[in-house]
Amino acid sequence: MDYSYKDISLKRAYDFDPIPKNLDGQYHDRIIGMGCQMWGEWIPTSGYMDFMTFPRIAAYAEVGWTKVERKDFEGFLKSLSIMSDIWSVKGILTAPIEEALSEDGK
Repeated sequence: MDYSYKDISLKRAYDFDPIPKNLDGQYHDRIIGMGCQMWGEWIPTSGYMDFMTFPRIAAYAEVGWTKVERKDFEGFLKSLSIMSDIWSVKGILTAPIEEALSEDGK
């Protein structure tokens, strides 16, 4: 999550599949979770760490609990506006959705 939104946009995070493409189907049920790290050694402030983490953390959370065939990016974006309001009330600084979606980071 310490990569820019240009490198890993919100859509790219949402499209992540923790099951390797070449993994034999008999082993898929052994993938029981995923990790999502934020390496903070080059992040100067907690606000910037929030910015880099939110809203991508929500995309990765949905990846972790939603089967690939049930994922719905448009539905996710609708629920993201509600989550963004909650984060704002809690004082969490988030990347603007438009910027997080942008493949060029602008």
